[in-house]
Amino acid sequence: MLRSLTLALVACTLLCAPARAQTSPADSLLHAARADADRAARDPFVGGFFGASLVGGTALGLMAPIAALIPTKETIGSAAAGGLLVLATVNQAGDPVRTLPDTTGWRLAKETPEYQQAYEAAYFRRLAQRRVRAAKMGGIAGTLTGVGLFGFLAYSFATSDF
Repeated sequence: MLRSLTLALVACTLLCAPARAQTSPADSLLHAARADADRAARDPFVGGFFGASLVGGTALGLMAPIAALIPTKETIGSAAAGGLLVLATVNQAGDPVRTLPDTTGWRLAKETPEYQQAYEAAYFRRLAQRRVRAAKMGGIAGTLTGVGLFGFLAYSFATSDF
């Protein structure tokens, strides 16, 4: 009885187990290329996109409340210029980069064309994601900084005796 129950349990385990997908050597090669490219795309500096968006966001965050209170051409234009700088930076960050670093060229020359294509596609995709994220985070941080600066200035003027 125990033996038949054990056999039934083993048979059920084998039959009910999810089938494992067979991976071909080409699939594992492409997976390795993508993983290598993701690691390599972490190296390039993307702080310029953060900085440009930070500046635009600060102008937007500071000038938008002022433009709401004092709607003149200058205040509205300043707020719009800050917002446009953030949008332009995010848009530029998402543009595809089509040059690999010089250090990568010699290593890719030894690989197969399939590996090279997978590597390049994954590298450019990951780098564009990092650039866009840096630009968006800079815009958000700048806008919050500008709004905080506006609040500080408004409080300072409201409580001063001059």
